Amino acid sequence: MTDLLAAIFVAFNYEKSSILLSLPLFSSRSSVSDLKYTNCVVLQGSVLGPLLFLVYVNDIATNIKASISLFADFTTLFYSDKCPVHVHSVLTQDLCTLHNWSELWNVTFNPQKTAVMTITKHRNDHFPLLFKNTNLSETDAHMHLRLPCHHSLSWHTHIINLHQKVTTRINHLRSFVNLVPGHALLTI
Repeated sequence: MTDLLAAIFVAFNYEKSSILLSLPLFSSRSSVSDLKYTNCVVLQGSVLGPLLFLVYVNDIATNIKASISLFADFTTLFYSDKCPVHVHSVLTQDLCTLHNWSELWNVTFNPQKTAVMTITKHRNDHFPLLFKNTNLSETDAHMHLRLPCHHSLSWHTHIINLHQKVTTRINHLRSFVNLVPGHALLTI
């Protein structure tokens, strides 16, 4: 059993220190149960959930030529090249690879929630991308992990959002000026 688990850890590129720390958890088992199929779920918020999810999607980047970023259930592809035709070709192939992976592992990607943002000085030099026979929508701005990204790489939208948040919080603090003693306001 521990040999099988060690092979799995090595296949997923875990460091040897992780393997050595993880194997003692399983080595005390003296017998192996028969394989049984189940339709169970791991409850949201459990400690085991993120680990099982990572093991489940760990091979998603296999055969992807673009850079891929995974965070929880957000998947982002990045690719850069001076030739727009090459960018389109690589991203089309990678989207096809993701589609095949999703079919194999029964994972659903929603093309309606998928967007393309092209960062270039030459706005007319890109081609539409298809995913699951659906044209992906083009966008000039995108929220990536709560950080607004703009096709011009400007921070203007982010700065405006921060300014609004700070202004709102300062106005809330100002409402306490007449209600709370001065020394208490300094600790806030």
